[in-house]
Amino acid sequence: MVDAHLVAECEWGNLGDIYDDFEKLLLARSGVRLMVYTGWTDYGGPVGIAKRLARKVGNFNGSCSEDSWLLAGWQSDGSERGWSFRYFTIKSDGTIEEYEDR
Repeated sequence: MVDAHLVAECEWGNLGDIYDDFEKLLLARSGVRLMVYTGWTDYGGPVGIAKRLARKVGNFNGSCSEDSWLLAGWQSDGSERGWSFRYFTIKSDGTIEEYEDR
């Protein structure tokens, strides 16, 4: 193997389980890293969890400028179900640029 264009993790468990799988992606080198997860309402739904995961990326010393991530969160509460996508890039100054839902 000489390159990986995409690496992915999927976790439907609780927030701790999501964090555990997401941290594996922090260590991976790839063009894009994809995390698919359940957006538990207790934690702010898909968008709230995406913000928590983005903070983990920003705090990780191994994050490189222009790392790309795609977060796909399934809205899991009983009243409304659906996908919420968050795409963000880590900039060279350490800030996270987030794009609109896709």
